[in-house]
Amino acid sequence: MSVLPTVNGARIDSLDSLRGLAVLGILLMNIIGFGLPMAYEDPSVYGGSTGPDLGVWLATSLFFEGTMRGLFTLLFGAGVILFTSRVEATRPADAADLHVRRMLWLILFGFVNSHLLLWRGDILYEYGICGLVLYAFRRTAPQKLLVIAILLFAGLTVRGAVDYHSLKTLEATAAAAQDAKFSGRDLTPLQAEALDDWREELSHMKPSQEDLQEEIDAIRGSFATAFPVVTDDIFQWRTSFFYQYGFFEDLATMMLGMALFMTGGLQGRWSSRQYAWLLLGGYGVGVLVNALEAWAVLSSGFDPVVNTFNWLVSYELGRVPTTLGHIGLVMLIWKSGWFAGAMQRLAAVGRMAFTNYLMQSVIGLLLFTGVGLGLFGQLARHELYYVVAGIWLLQLLWSPWWLARYHYGPFEWLWRALTYRQRPAFRRS
Repeated sequence: MSVLPTVNGARIDSLDSLRGLAVLGILLMNIIGFGLPMAYEDPSVYGGSTGPDLGVWLATSLFFEGTMRGLFTLLFGAGVILFTSRVEATRPADAADLHVRRMLWLILFGFVNSHLLLWRGDILYEYGICGLVLYAFRRTAPQKLLVIAILLFAGLTVRGAVDYHSLKTLEATAAAAQDAKFSGRDLTPLQAEALDDWREELSHMKPSQEDLQEEIDAIRGSFATAFPVVTDDIFQWRTSFFYQYGFFEDLATMMLGMALFMTGGLQGRWSSRQYAWLLLGGYGVGVLVNALEAWAVLSSGFDPVVNTFNWLVSYELGRVPTTLGHIGLVMLIWKSGWFAGAMQRLAAVGRMAFTNYLMQSVIGLLLFTGVGLGLFGQLARHELYYVVAGIWLLQLLWSPWWLARYHYGPFEWLWRALTYRQRPAFRRS
């Protein structure tokens, strides 16, 4: 008996609509990485931090920073449950093999996205790594998954607080060393080391114009000049940061998605009242935290230490509830039948989420690097969102057109063919 991949008729429309929102929404943040040097966390570094540039930074900080990626990650966890349960219903002996094979291919696609398409913000690699671990939790009760997720988020916050304390200690030690230097006193070896370490930290948080221009020239030069810059960032992310923070954040978010799927929350099975509470509670907590973070950064004049506190300590408290608020909003719209045409287009984008995600990387490569137009560092922050609007329009138009003629997006088909070692039907008859 063969195990065939999911056909369109077996899709869950609510999941596809949420996934479509996620893949479009994730570009709101990724576009900064595509188009600006070292300015993702701090708009004062490059790209503009006044007028419309400040406006788009504030809007994305309040509603979208980490939330669209969070939604994408959450839905990936739900997808693991959906995939393994369908396989286990027909050939349980093959479930582990197919799942592992699927994740290993996803990891390879992640390397293609990062090293060939030069996208340093790739998430496919980390999804594949986390997906391998998730298999062991596929039958865990949703209540237990929720508890584990909360504990992981809490652990991240505690770890972030410890790291932030270390940063503040280094700052104080360096300040004392600087005062001693100005007073003409000899620095102790500890003071000298602290001063050097603090200067290095500041160079990462507030890079110099020389560092910014060096990155711009490299990315705009050619594939050969851009490759070492991008891959160095990727190596740092996938080694030190990912296994200290990103892995646990992704795992927690995926488990949250698994729990929501098991309880029917992602399939539209909850009542409208429940989704309304999810919307109000999620936005009430999350957007408030995000607003306080933005106010603190603005009040400090974009102090990098204040920004670091937001990223290390309060980040999850704002990101996760806001993500849940997005789910509540979309599900209320979906259940009401409002904007049915728009939701159908959004679902089509979601059915081709893998292809559309990689398409964004291809477009970024061709627009911003020396492989194509070389616009890296040439557009203001708000101008990048004209590009976002164009990509959105393209994907909202082409996704339904493609699916009217083919069962799968091109990369969805390829991923399925590699996983199952079969050639599923591609063109519609």
